Amino acid sequence: MEHDREFISYRQKLKDLFLISLKLGAFTFGGGYAMFPLLVREYAQNKKYFSDEEMLDILAVAQSLPGMIAINACILIGYRLCSLPGALVAVLGMALPSLIVMSVISFFYVRFSTNEYVISALKGIRVAVIALLIQAVIKLGKQGVKGAFGWIVAVSAFLFSVFSGVHLIFIIIAGGLAGILYSYLINKENTAPDNSGETK
Repeated sequence: MEHDREFISYRQKLKDLFLISLKLGAFTFGGGYAMFPLLVREYAQNKKYFSDEEMLDILAVAQSLPGMIAINACILIGYRLCSLPGALVAVLGMALPSLIVMSVISFFYVRFSTNEYVISALKGIRVAVIALLIQAVIKLGKQGVKGAFGWIVAVSAFLFSVFSGVHLIFIIIAGGLAGILYSYLINKENTAPDNSGETK
């Protein structure tokens, strides 16, 4: 009986992975950053599979890896929930709508690209995507930027990304190294002996 319940739960997770990815892949525009608030809502708030902090970690890893953020996030989420089958199912659900839509658009490319209604719709979609990105920045900022160190890294990364020619991957790596160094210094300070020779 216990084995049956585990199998049902596993099968339910696979079903959720496919349906959530399919829905987001079909109705979300703007790529991984615009999609991420919806991923958080589905997996953390609705299904309770992850916490908001875990989803933030998934985004951090997804954007640090080569490839599309949305696909990377789906692979990480699917693998965490159902190992390799989960990753494959999540990616299939995410990629299937785009594959179908792009196949149709490619077939009628000339007509679609010059249609005034399509052009107007895309202009509206771009504005909506900006709103989703702002929402993602606010939500992620509340979860990820904590304390003076967090704000220093966040502001420095923003300034470098906007006003310098440094590639984003180097900014991400620098942020990771800064976090490691900060953690090392804090741990060293906490374990340093005091004047009486005892550790703190």
